[in-house]
Amino acid sequence: MRATDAFGIGLAMVGATALGSACVDYSNMEPSFATLRQAAQAQGKLIGTAVDGALLSTDSEYARLLAEEFSAVTPENATKWGPLEPQDDTYDFSDADSIVATALDHDQSLKGHVFTWHQQLPSWVESISDPDELRLALREHMETTMARYRGQIKVWDVVNEAVDDNAPAGYRENIFYELLGPDYIEEAFLMAHEADPDALLYYNDYAIERMGHKADFTYQMLRDLVARDIPIHGIGMQSHLSVHRYPAADDLRDNIRRFADLGLRVEISELDGRTSGLTGTLDQQYEAQRIAFQETVASCVLEPGCAGVTLWGFLDEYSWLDDEGTEEHGLLFDDNYEKKPSYWGVMDGLRGKWAKRGPTLVKNGDFEDELDHWVGVDSTLSLESFEDQAHPVACARGRSSSESGLSQVDLLDAFASGGSFTFRAEVRQEGTAPAGINVALIVEQSGQDPSTLSLGYLYLEEGVWRTMRGSFALAWEAPPTSVRLSFSGPDPGVDLCITQVALNQLHPAPG
Repeated sequence: MRATDAFGIGLAMVGATALGSACVDYSNMEPSFATLRQAAQAQGKLIGTAVDGALLSTDSEYARLLAEEFSAVTPENATKWGPLEPQDDTYDFSDADSIVATALDHDQSLKGHVFTWHQQLPSWVESISDPDELRLALREHMETTMARYRGQIKVWDVVNEAVDDNAPAGYRENIFYELLGPDYIEEAFLMAHEADPDALLYYNDYAIERMGHKADFTYQMLRDLVARDIPIHGIGMQSHLSVHRYPAADDLRDNIRRFADLGLRVEISELDGRTSGLTGTLDQQYEAQRIAFQETVASCVLEPGCAGVTLWGFLDEYSWLDDEGTEEHGLLFDDNYEKKPSYWGVMDGLRGKWAKRGPTLVKNGDFEDELDHWVGVDSTLSLESFEDQAHPVACARGRSSSESGLSQVDLLDAFASGGSFTFRAEVRQEGTAPAGINVALIVEQSGQDPSTLSLGYLYLEEGVWRTMRGSFALAWEAPPTSVRLSFSGPDPGVDLCITQVALNQLHPAPG
């Protein structure tokens, strides 16, 4: 439903003409399975897609691919409140009925989507101003819809995108929050459970697939609901990726694991991959997309608590991403219904295969050679030891501005050819209040101002070590003249410490 950069900060890298290694010819690759559906079934996972009901009756190739490749189906729009009940107590079930019937004919599981969301509400609901009236409207809508599909749609997204980490209270200030308060989330799950006690009920949101403030808030919210026996059974991590910057696989796996430890089923619920942030040829964008999809899908396959992956569509021609005015190529099949490299990325991910990782490109990332290759930026750099760290630690003290910190400057050879990469570091701040730390690549090109690509941004409590991780892709319009890795971000006077820094290239060949 909504795409977001994996780290929400920084600038996309300037253009591209070379992405490193030559593009792989996937046409001669023999997959282990004939379809994604077969590969997912072998792992005990679901591979799903969002479905447009109108296309089922007008596009036979769309219908064929849907039946062959996918084992799970989510109506893209047909079961949202606006399309389903445009007038009070006046329903249009035609598209939803078509999707449900098709899925059942092909032995595909179904997830309904969605009851409470701040978008695609009917105008008559948006005009409600009385809390009791809104509560009654929601209850009646749930009861009518779930009664119609009881025993057919066995999983429902009940609450969608309720968390806003920029809002004062942490909750999105939609009509439900404004009239009912944050308790509307609990009420919605209770209503849904009363309407269909056998259904599995999910919370769904974007930008929660990586560790960070929004994921932490969501975790605390769901942990509280589970502790109070509110009937919530699963969480969907939307994973609308930007292929130039997205969560690292280890970060995603850790996040899946902690939600699963609450007793929740976890799904990657709306996977697609924006390509426009990485300029260059389409082949170059496709290679980065392939790796991003492989890493994301493999993260689910390798975690027992992850039930499956749902793509938010599968044909580029019909993707919602293009509705925002920028041409994207975010899915698995091109406009000619041909498989793209991203298809093989999903296939390899379903086989539990990582992209191959090259050796670390950062020099002396564990500081075993003291401070070689590192410099302080408007700060005093010191080598220190901490009881809770096995390796030496570099600390930037006496920082004079938010841009101050520490940097490794001699990385031009490592990144000159571009490619896909994954990054990690252990970070800590020494100050009296939570502080934000930014990790970025600073790139200089002849005759141009430096460009910044943020690899990670994280708020830290004083004296607490946290792991920062991310993945990204690089490409260049013109060869860079300088590339440096920068750690900065907190206000002046806050000391910044790092250790165990690694940055590895990802290669598209199966791992």
